[in-house]
Amino acid sequence: MTAISINKICGPHESLMDVVLLHGLTGNQSDTWTSRNCAEENDYWPEWLSADCEGVSVYAIDYDSSFFRAWADEKLNIHELATSSLELLASEGIGKRPLIIVAHSLGGILAKEILRVASNSSDPDWLDVAKGTRLVCFIGTPHGGVALAGVINTLLPGAGSKNLVLLSGDSGYLAALRTAYRDYAAKYEPITLAYYEKQKTKGVHLVDQNSADPGVTGTTPIGVEADHVSLCRPSSRASMLYRSLLLRMRRLLKPLHDAQLANKTPLHSLDFSAADANDRRDLLAKLIDAGRELEYPIANRRQNRFAIEYMRDGLHPTFKRAFDAFLSAIEQRFITHVYLEKICKHASTSEIAAALQVHVIDAVRENAPKEWNATEGSILDALYFLTERCHIRWDVP
Repeated sequence: MTAISINKICGPHESLMDVVLLHGLTGNQSDTWTSRNCAEENDYWPEWLSADCEGVSVYAIDYDSSFFRAWADEKLNIHELATSSLELLASEGIGKRPLIIVAHSLGGILAKEILRVASNSSDPDWLDVAKGTRLVCFIGTPHGGVALAGVINTLLPGAGSKNLVLLSGDSGYLAALRTAYRDYAAKYEPITLAYYEKQKTKGVHLVDQNSADPGVTGTTPIGVEADHVSLCRPSSRASMLYRSLLLRMRRLLKPLHDAQLANKTPLHSLDFSAADANDRRDLLAKLIDAGRELEYPIANRRQNRFAIEYMRDGLHPTFKRAFDAFLSAIEQRFITHVYLEKICKHASTSEIAAALQVHVIDAVRENAPKEWNATEGSILDALYFLTERCHIRWDVP
């Protein structure tokens, strides 16, 4: 088995989101991601991501790039590299938080194998990687066998002629892996980005728009003015590829930052009488978007009941402070233990219900002061009130 390691590049001790980099042919964790003709002070662009996205940690999986030559020659199994990668990810706790995978060239093949193994695994830590991956970015990845053969033959001349014939067929490994990733994407719904080079490498156009297409509904490959080798090396923060990736990352980070801010807000400054401006959908729209529309008649009665009591008794400052502390405790527990840990990871309905019962309803009841009069019913009433007032959501953005 080829030597493999995982290294943290940058980021806080406790991150909100993780980025994992996978290099391809003839690359490594340093050279692959170092910009060419860089217009920035720092030419190692993964560090830009952490600087431009607060709360993001960046990791790189590193392995001997000669692995791909051995794979093409049928001397090594990519499944083994994927399982080793998963164990390294699990050792770092990666998958417990929302995860972004950025892969160049044949690193994208490894990324798809990692996700296939993870999604079929009974190991909870490996399965977390499948559930926690919210964005997969393929940079010049040849998803078809013919394109892959072209990349290997151009960058590693004379490698793997026998095995490449098998890989290129419609029934070969890449065809099966493409189907597996399509099924994975349909189940867990990560954002999938794909970029391809518009310039030739050694006189050959290695990965064009068709071969860069991962076959996922809603993903249109984007062309970049670069060759296959420089495609993964944006020259500045103004580069299209970097701006495109950064846009999606910030969209994923926003609800995590909102939740973090809510958890840090002093109780005395909270005011749940006003609706939060971040998500102005009403209760019905939120439940429909979360596939929970059948709950609406009961949910609406519950939130109305709580709203009437809140507006009536909340006129007195003492009662209002108690109400707001009660709502804050429910909101924070819901966001931390149900939304981030279950809903954002596409847990099943039964898993979400169990987390709601244990970490919100039971936990609030056990720790509530007497003045809250916390019952299972009042907590459920408050949850739907918070949903109507735009403080919590039940769907992934």
